[in-house]
Amino acid sequence: MKQKTTTLPSVSSGQNGSGIAAVRKEYFDVYGNLEWAMDERGFITRMKYDIVTGAIIQLIQDVDTSQQTGVPSGWETPTGGGLNLVTDFEHDDLGRMTQSLGPAHTVDLDGTATSVRRATWTVYQDEDHELWTAQGYATGESWNTFTLVNPVSITKYDENGLVQEEIAAVRSSTSGKLSASDTFAQSSYVRWTTHQYTDCCFLASTRTYHTIPASGDGDEETNYDQVNFGYDSSKRRNRQVTGGGTITRTVFDARSIPASIYVGTNDTGATADDPTGGGAEGNNMVLVKVKEYDSGSDGGDGNLTKETKHVDGGTTRV
Repeated sequence: MKQKTTTLPSVSSGQNGSGIAAVRKEYFDVYGNLEWAMDERGFITRMKYDIVTGAIIQLIQDVDTSQQTGVPSGWETPTGGGLNLVTDFEHDDLGRMTQSLGPAHTVDLDGTATSVRRATWTVYQDEDHELWTAQGYATGESWNTFTLVNPVSITKYDENGLVQEEIAAVRSSTSGKLSASDTFAQSSYVRWTTHQYTDCCFLASTRTYHTIPASGDGDEETNYDQVNFGYDSSKRRNRQVTGGGTITRTVFDARSIPASIYVGTNDTGATADDPTGGGAEGNNMVLVKVKEYDSGSDGGDGNLTKETKHVDGGTTRV
């Protein structure tokens, strides 16, 4: 298909419409890539691609057709249009975006009106299972002077693709784009969250740091607050304990849909079906929410039809 024209149903003035059937057009290259698009108001978007990887290398929004070649026959910039906003992309051999430079615009930079392009960088540290991203801007006649704006976001994964650490770190120099050769010691961290797993792939706990140690994991309360998670025999997450000791337990029905929620600070003797432990000594779990599906009828679609919130010994129906 070379060109596709979509004519939408007209909406009458009685339905707050214009009464005109709007038209949307799309134009494809010989590889099937969407190369040109015209929206219902006539504004044009152009996309260019790397043929080998299929990655987009340039996006032009609100195209000025007088500045472009290869414009589809009959396509023209609408009245009031033509800003010709160019975004350029770089990518690696796998077609993953490594840099984007947004449209040029003027900002006040240290008291001087300066033309800049907003930059985003992504570094794939595949061998270490890490993904780095950073923001910044480009200046200069050839847009080759880069300034990084801290912090840098770092996500670390295990071999199963599960997120182990989420980090915001400060690079010592803001000059130049984010690079695979950059290093980030733990002392450069300004935000840090870690995740621990059990049985290969089930989240066991999450640590959110408020006082990041210069090295090592630190200690609970002194350096981080930890939330612990528990699971029933069907591996459904049914228990959560915050750093302050608040316990939240969820009871599921036979379809694995949350049926009720209990909150407390002691769940001694609790089971998957009865968080109160049948009145076990010390157990203070309290029912706070009950959910009803399909109006209580069997064989439904699992749609929530009633939610009852228990407040101060009473109930509130929602």
